[in-house]
Amino acid sequence: MIEKTILERAFELARNGDCQCLDDIRRRLSAERYSHVDDHLAGKMIQKQLRREIKGALRS
Repeated sequence: MIEKTILERAFELARNGDCQCLDDIRRRLSAERYSHVDDHLAGKMIQKQLRREIKGALRS
């Protein structure tokens, strides 16, 4: 089985509505044993994109 990259999984979590903020995504990724979560989600653009996805998921 091919695992998803940390960013693929982060966007999946943002879109599915289970996570309501970036900290929720960080916790889930860490619980799923992804490493260097904070490093991967540190960029302002990534954070902005994830927040937009979270907001969209919460609206639907």
